[in-house]
Amino acid sequence: MKRALTVLMMTAALIVAMASGAKADPINGTISISGGATFSNYDLTTGSNSVNFTSGFVGSASNDFNGALFTQPTVEGFSWTLGTGGKINLPGGNMWTVTNGSGTTYSFQASSMVVTGTPGVGSLDLSGNGILYISSGGNVIKESTGTFTLDFTSSTDSLGGHSGGYTLSLSSNGDSVPEASTLLLFGAGLLGLVFVERRKKLER
Repeated sequence: MKRALTVLMMTAALIVAMASGAKADPINGTISISGGATFSNYDLTTGSNSVNFTSGFVGSASNDFNGALFTQPTVEGFSWTLGTGGKINLPGGNMWTVTNGSGTTYSFQASSMVVTGTPGVGSLDLSGNGILYISSGGNVIKESTGTFTLDFTSSTDSLGGHSGGYTLSLSSNGDSVPEASTLLLFGAGLLGLVFVERRKKLER
């Protein structure tokens, strides 16, 4: 029993150590997406508003994002309220995702978003942070934190709708993101089991 507990403890410690140091390869580069969008209101700066991205095109990309150049990403809509007590509601999933012809998927998940500059009635500039991912076969092969800017313009068309355009530019910070939280929790759980078994043994 003592030997089994020792082996279990060594395994748990090894898992925790591996999890603490496990990181995907970092991402380097920039990517720019532009396209069309519709808004719930023409005035982007007052009251509540929301955006639905109707089209997208990767017009420029560098380094690790070269494989996404000239593709058509899916961009997730979101909503916001400006003014006193205002709030920007981040997209529920990835802010944007694109898969190229080789099956490589590029995506970005926003973690923060704020208004930058002075908003105008038909224009709004946002910026924020998040994590960029490059995946293949369902597995993340590269990831890094990154920053983005998102610029909106809107107008009222002849049918009374509120359409416009956007430019979304992202840049990787070139760092590595720890990716093994599941392993860390598993290792911590094993360590907890070891201590419980040892306490039981001492109480006998």
